[in-house]
Amino acid sequence: MDYLALNDAIKKGELGNLYLFQGEENFTKERSLRRIMELWKDQLPEINLSVYQDTAGEDELVAAINALPMMADRRLVVVKDCPALQSRGGDMPQLLETVKDLPETTMAIFFMRGKADGKRSLTKALKPYAVEFPRLGEKEMLQYLRVDARRRGLAWDGGAAERLIFQVGDDMACVALEAEKLYAAVQEGRITQEDVERYGTRNITANVFQMMDQVLRGRMGEAMVRLEEVLSEGEQPV
Repeated sequence: MDYLALNDAIKKGELGNLYLFQGEENFTKERSLRRIMELWKDQLPEINLSVYQDTAGEDELVAAINALPMMADRRLVVVKDCPALQSRGGDMPQLLETVKDLPETTMAIFFMRGKADGKRSLTKALKPYAVEFPRLGEKEMLQYLRVDARRRGLAWDGGAAERLIFQVGDDMACVALEAEKLYAAVQEGRITQEDVERYGTRNITANVFQMMDQVLRGRMGEAMVRLEEVLSEGEQPV
C-alpha cells in the first residue's frame, strides 16, 4: 500500500488493525500518523493511546498490545523505530508472536524513520501491512503547498512555490517550515517570488546560483554580499 491509499482509508474510516510505516519521506509519514492519532481524541487517549520509542522493552510492548481498551472499541499502540526491525537490533520473539495473533481490540502501528530491515523476522511478518512513503517529487510538493495555502486563505503567485522549493531544497519538512514563515509574514493575498526572496531561507546551492547570476549581470556588489553569506555558512571557497 502507498501513503495515498492509506490517506483515503483514513478519510473513509476504513483502517485496519496493523501497519508498518516505512520509507524516505518522514514528513508525510508523520502527517499520516498524526491524522490517525487524532481519531483517538474522543476515545480517552490518555488511556487508549500509547506511543513507544526504540528504548521500549519487549515485555512492555507485548503488554501494551494485549491490553484491553477502556470504554472504547479499540486502543492504539504506536511503536517508533522498533529495534526488532533494524539490522543491529535484538530479536523480539514474543512481540513477533503477538503481532501474528494481534487482538481485534488493538490497532498497532510500527513507525520507522527509514526502511525496516527486510531480513528481520518481524519485518517479514509486517510486510503485508507495509505502507510506503517515498520521497516526494516537485509535483507532489507543489500540490501540497497550493492546498495548504488555500486552506489558510492564501495563494501562491506564479513561480513563487517553485522558487521556494529551489531555494530551500527537496526536503519536504524544511519546505513546509519555510512556508509557515511565509504564511505568517504575508497573512493575506498572494505570496510572490519577492516574498520568498525576502522572508525565505536559502540553501547553499541557491546562494551560489544567485551569486553567479549577479556576476553575469555585472552586479559585483550584490555578488560579494552573497559570497560572504555562502562562506559564513561554512562552504569552502572553491
